[in-house]
Amino acid sequence: MFDISSINKRYFEVKLTETDDVGEEISNIIVEAEPPKLKVLKKITSISKSKGEDAIDELTEAIKMILNKNRAKSKVPDKYIEELDSDQMKELLTEYFKWLNNNKNSPN
Repeated sequence: MFDISSINKRYFEVKLTETDDVGEEISNIIVEAEPPKLKVLKKITSISKSKGEDAIDELTEAIKMILNKNRAKSKVPDKYIEELDSDQMKELLTEYFKWLNNNKNSPN
């Protein structure tokens, strides 16, 4: 019998930083995101169909879903996600999908 719980989990490590009004680092956290479930993948791919302000809301929600499904089972405070600019959001998603692709293609 195949036991699905015997599969080793892999984690995507992300460092998030909060800054003050002048750009000085106040605090940071490290999140070890888990591989997504189908619901999260569908949410992220639905972004491509969104327009304008809806797309930004969908992108923010997708990033929250990714970061909040983590090893520590903790919620990432909104202040860290609100600190991300559009380039950082795009790069976060790009690297996350690269990580997923590498894990999918890994023999282990």
